[in-house]
Amino acid sequence: MRKRIKRTSTRSIRLQRGPRIACVNKAHTDLGVDFATLIRTLQTFVDECLVPVWRTPARLMPARRELPGAWTLVFLDDADHAKRLGYHKLLKNRRPLAKVFVKPSLKIPRTR
Repeated sequence: MRKRIKRTSTRSIRLQRGPRIACVNKAHTDLGVDFATLIRTLQTFVDECLVPVWRTPARLMPARRELPGAWTLVFLDDADHAKRLGYHKLLKNRRPLAKVFVKPSLKIPRTR
């Protein structure tokens, strides 16, 4: 039988509680922007686009490694499977882990 995932209550939305997301840069490839600036920009995106839909805030924070109790977003150089830009999964501790592969992501043609 599957465990039910606890939903975020409206009280936690009012109190601005949500998951902490540790952003770890393990990529040696130049991102084209300072990592702290990237995290601040992603935080703005989360606040303006995702919070109204998800109805729960999330706090992105630069980190050097995984943080206890936090979700993890890791930037890596290369994909472990061909043609993947990234993926996410649940770890044994029921915390999400997201991987972003920098080299394949930077090869995407950009439009202006």
